[in-house]
Amino acid sequence: MDKTLATDEMWEAYTGATGRGGDYTVGAFGDHPQLVDELLALVLDGTKRATAAAVREFELVGEPLPRAGDHFVVLDSAGTPRCICRTTEVRIGPLSSVRPAFAWDEGEGDRTREDWLHEHSRYFDRVAEHAGIDLPEDVEVAFERFAVVWPAEHADPPQGPRSELDPFNLTDTYLHLRLGAGVAALPGGPEFWTKIGERPHLERGRLVSSFPVEADWEHWERLLTGGRVLYLLDGSIDLILELPTGQETVELRGRQGIVVPPGVWHRAVVHEPGELLTITPGATTEHRGV
Repeated sequence: MDKTLATDEMWEAYTGATGRGGDYTVGAFGDHPQLVDELLALVLDGTKRATAAAVREFELVGEPLPRAGDHFVVLDSAGTPRCICRTTEVRIGPLSSVRPAFAWDEGEGDRTREDWLHEHSRYFDRVAEHAGIDLPEDVEVAFERFAVVWPAEHADPPQGPRSELDPFNLTDTYLHLRLGAGVAALPGGPEFWTKIGERPHLERGRLVSSFPVEADWEHWERLLTGGRVLYLLDGSIDLILELPTGQETVELRGRQGIVVPPGVWHRAVVHEPGELLTITPGATTEHRGV
């Protein structure tokens, strides 16, 4: 697909905000308008982070195969640019070599390998018919994973500087459970919260962390969107909740927890120091003094 003034403007906004350079291509997911918009919706809500195309498709349009680090602007069915993706991984192999994890990351249908093979076989049949060519049953495929990098409200959070197989502690490494199936490890600790306003992408999905509770909270907290899970791993605390009916105290002892509803002010009174696990939206938290 050709670049337009609109795709150039989106690319310039991205490079101006991030300092990145280089070039980009333009494309859409799917081969008919309804599918284009359905797949785009899966990308924007965080479900779809992989795509697959026959190697022959690239040859037919004279485009090179994707490479890790490539950027592409994604269009909707009306030709409007909606986001920018960066390729993170490419593997070339026969259709039958698709792995269950890849089928899941592509986010389509029931996300199983069997469903993926069925639907992609149908897709490649349509490609062959439209192009007037023959494709082998076990066609050679470019299996591509990607991340959304722009605009900021849809961008994936940056990955933490660690291997996925390294053990971690939730007090210094937080997990962002994105909508769909994605999980990102983020450097945590007290400094993380001082910059929470610079991380609007964390509002999508849930943030998992833990922290020591050693003294009574000197402030009240409330979340404006979504409930907050507070699970006491050890120790003894009381949670004070400001409900419409008045204040209520919930006693939490080791390995107990509650879900705090959105909009409810709450604070902790510590009887025995311990550690508190939280599952919460990653932003929209308010504080006020006791």
